[in-house]
Amino acid sequence: MKRVLFVMALVAPLLSGCASHALVATADNRLSMVQPHELQRVRLPVTIAWKARDVKATTNLTGDGPFFAVFVDRAPVPAGTGLHTLVDSDCRKTAGCPDLEWFAQRHIYVTGEKRLTLSSLPKTNASSRTGADHGHTVTIVLVRQDGTRVDESAASVEFTVVGA
Repeated sequence: MKRVLFVMALVAPLLSGCASHALVATADNRLSMVQPHELQRVRLPVTIAWKARDVKATTNLTGDGPFFAVFVDRAPVPAGTGLHTLVDSDCRKTAGCPDLEWFAQRHIYVTGEKRLTLSSLPKTNASSRTGADHGHTVTIVLVRQDGTRVDESAASVEFTVVGA
């Protein structure tokens, strides 16, 4: 019994020393929401604005990027995959598809700017009563020129549209 305790006393500090380094996680906070604020009640049109540390804004979508993909009421594409994974077979058969309008019809907006004004939002199933408030979620991620998501960076906000 003394031998087991002795071995455990020697091994325990070694094991705890290894574990303290292996599970360190870091948060990527390059993207952060500016407006609307979390759970804010807003009216249409609503301006979505965000900060992007170390990412230069641009008024056009030329160059390598990164650019911003804004997902309204839908999950963003996973890191390492791209917007092309959302394209359906009908679009693939159509010349010039997908384009920015095709994505916008599906509530995905690609922009080089750090703000986006939306005059309409998808209908939600939260309530069918007239005058009911409608909750929405917006998530911003970074994408390259080819639409591939850059990394796990994301900023998200939930808000409610009143009087819609």
